[in-house]
Amino acid sequence: MRVLRKGDVVKARAGVEHWHGAAPTTSMTHVTINPDVTAVAVVWGLPVTQAEYLSKQ
Repeated sequence: MRVLRKGDVVKARAGVEHWHGAAPTTSMTHVTINPDVTAVAVVWGLPVTQAEYLSKQ
């Protein structure tokens, strides 16, 4: 788990599955930028279940 704060920048490598979300008492909004217009489209995963979320803490 990684705590992010307003203004933080995260680079996700191509092909690395990851998830992101809010904490139990806060929300999260993010902007995604893909500078390679020839790359494979982003594949969005399924929502994380409560059990999965709690197992990462």
